[in-house]
Amino acid sequence: MPEKKNRREEYLESTNEDKEIYFFIDEFQKINIKSREVYIKTNKVIHHPFNKSGNFKYKKITEIIYEGLPDPLPRGFIKDWRLGYGFTKVLNPILYLIETKFDVSKVVVKPKGKFMIKNRTVYLSYEDLNKFYPKMDTLMKVQSSQKEALVSKYLSQYLPTEFKDSKQKYIKGSIYSIVTDQIGKDGSISKDDYDAMLELVVSKSSEQTIESKKIVLATKEKIEKIFLEDGVKDFKKILILKSVSGGFEKKWEQFFKENTWIISNLFSLPALLFANQAYVGGKEIFNTNGKVTDFLFRNKLTDNLAIIELKTHKTELLSKKPYRGDDVYSLSEELSGAVNQVLDQRQNLLNDFYALRCKTGNTNQFESYNSRCLIIAGKIEDLPKNGKRSFEIFRNNLHGVEIVTFDEVLEKMETFVSLIKTDAKKRKR
Repeated sequence: MPEKKNRREEYLESTNEDKEIYFFIDEFQKINIKSREVYIKTNKVIHHPFNKSGNFKYKKITEIIYEGLPDPLPRGFIKDWRLGYGFTKVLNPILYLIETKFDVSKVVVKPKGKFMIKNRTVYLSYEDLNKFYPKMDTLMKVQSSQKEALVSKYLSQYLPTEFKDSKQKYIKGSIYSIVTDQIGKDGSISKDDYDAMLELVVSKSSEQTIESKKIVLATKEKIEKIFLEDGVKDFKKILILKSVSGGFEKKWEQFFKENTWIISNLFSLPALLFANQAYVGGKEIFNTNGKVTDFLFRNKLTDNLAIIELKTHKTELLSKKPYRGDDVYSLSEELSGAVNQVLDQRQNLLNDFYALRCKTGNTNQFESYNSRCLIIAGKIEDLPKNGKRSFEIFRNNLHGVEIVTFDEVLEKMETFVSLIKTDAKKRKR
């Protein structure tokens, strides 16, 4: 190798059957140190981080060993001898902090694996470091932006034409960092926080690119999917309860009030909740002194009302013993009473329709064209042996009244959620 005056470079010092050993030389500063080792037969590189003076870059760590990582090394690691190797400023705080607590001399970075400190060696996973990188990078940018904004504010007092008292710029990724790191698992976030985030998405929708709108829509799908899946989970939880404070009817009423999409889908029509605990034969539809129904739903297109009566999953549908033979059952007292109850409510609604609609006002218009009635009660699996035939014959011959069991509702919910998931997957492809 030809001699150069005041050489400053990395050069191949020696080679053996296992590896190539490189040195860094700076003749002006009289530095000649081992800087890098590259293994020939395996995907392994050892860096010996150094500073401008030729000393070790870290207080204790003298070697960083990369095993199984791509060449060139990915983000987070210095690849150039001119910068002395080591971690970049984004990941360096990890090593700095470890050195304050542990007596370590080596760092091993592999694609995957558990974090571990053993025999003065720190074992790190690049997979974990790569997840940590954007959070730390964002934090450093935010801090830099905050410093710049603060200094600019100070100087604007004396040099107003050169410096403006401007707001701190938003750094992309800041919200992600806050949500993932600063908001606890207990969901410690206020309603104002939720409203602010929602307002941000809605107010900026017109400014969004097609790509960002796709991201917002995908996020909306995720939220809806979680909401629907939570509805199924909550439904199942109530189904297995043996008792509940205030009674099961109140519990189910509250559940369906919070998940009106379930009843809307049972109708297979564009139906919306119109009123809860509605009075269909009193002075006015939201007042007392009349017949009360659990829910009134209204068709969005025709304004026609539907009456929903809720019983519980423990409601008996048929008599316990056959009425004739071994497969002819009569209705239970509860179910026959529920059928007559909704028919009576519908009749009261028809009788007092004009008075009710007049007193309700123009903002809540509705119609009653032979309103449909829906009863949710009992479970198919609780029917007596050979009872399915009697139950199906009875409910399929009812006119204007539909009976759906709680396990059928659950089946419909799960099918609906499954369809949503399948549709989302198809659109991703």
